[in-house]
Amino acid sequence: MDVGRACYDRRMQVTAVILAGGGSTRMGRDKAAIEVAGRTLLQRVIDAAAEAADQTVVVLAPGQSLPPLEPRGPLRLTTDAVADQGPLSGLLAGLEVVEGDVALVIACDQPFVRPALLRMLTTQAAEAPAVLPMFDGRPQPLCAAVRTDQTPLLREAYARGGRAASALADLPGAVLLPPAVWHAADAEGVSFIGANTPDDLVRCEATARLLG
Repeated sequence: MDVGRACYDRRMQVTAVILAGGGSTRMGRDKAAIEVAGRTLLQRVIDAAAEAADQTVVVLAPGQSLPPLEPRGPLRLTTDAVADQGPLSGLLAGLEVVEGDVALVIACDQPFVRPALLRMLTTQAAEAPAVLPMFDGRPQPLCAAVRTDQTPLLREAYARGGRAASALADLPGAVLLPPAVWHAADAEGVSFIGANTPDDLVRCEATARLLG
């Protein structure tokens, strides 16, 4: 049984907000267009999001161009107002155009994010303002869910100088989901494998071969 799907509540309107406009300074080139096992990083995340969300919003940096995409459902592109202001700025740009109750926040450089985990986060967000998995002892704000009614609080955090997506974990009542819970949706924790550097990319290719 797909545990994530078993507990998924389709009555909530869910939008995936994919942050694709980062500077990619450690990688040295635009990560959204990099391929892993024949699909770009961004396409892989779009494909996963389509299994968990009603629509997808991709947030770009100003002037950023994208590789060809194959949408698997409603897809909207939006642009961060100012470049290089951090992931919280990009998230707010995405939330400005979100329709519905819950936003799934996903970085474009997580090629193996599991739809079952995204569905689990959505279900948990029915009763919490934000839900962040704990991985390697740290909350993961770029693989998380947040209720859209929390947008004003995130704007306030940004106005106070916050730039990190970790502002999600600071929302009153935010839930930090322990591995003992999310393992049911992603036993190997592959959702949190990121492609931030060329060495990471080599490991992602190896992981893709193992996963098939």
